[in-house]
Amino acid sequence: MNNEKLEKDCFRFTEKLLYGYVDIEEFIQDAEEKLKATNQEEFITTIGAINYDSIQVSPTFNIGRITERKALDRVEEETELKIELYRNKKLKKEIDKVVNNLSSIHRDIIQFKYFEGLEWSEIVDKMNYEERQLRNKKNEAIKSIARKLFGVKVFREEEPTLFDMLVI
Repeated sequence: MNNEKLEKDCFRFTEKLLYGYVDIEEFIQDAEEKLKATNQEEFITTIGAINYDSIQVSPTFNIGRITERKALDRVEEETELKIELYRNKKLKKEIDKVVNNLSSIHRDIIQFKYFEGLEWSEIVDKMNYEERQLRNKKNEAIKSIARKLFGVKVFREEEPTLFDMLVI
């Protein structure tokens, strides 16, 4: 893959991440609420489910395979949700850190365009710049964010040498 294509791919992917920022926030909130509800539900329901003093579930009080499978499925779903929640929190934190380190004009453009979803005409009104200037600043900001997320090597003009490829 040549450098120019790699740069464009990183730029496009970074822009997709920024467009999806609000979705990441919503996922985090929904997942945390779901985990909290699951934990509360478990506290209420599972104690009775494992109590053998109540209703006989089989002639020997053994827990059936169906019950066992449902319990394991629930644990797997919760584990997958926790992993996905961790990944999304880490990604959001990384994006927040990079965006907060931008200059104020770049940060404002990213905030208005991607996080608040404003149209260019609205951003022009808020920032008192020409649309062309704002679009150029947006591209600079995305390139800067991509550099921080993917590394400077992606955006070098020349082909990387073997020395550049070493991870130190």
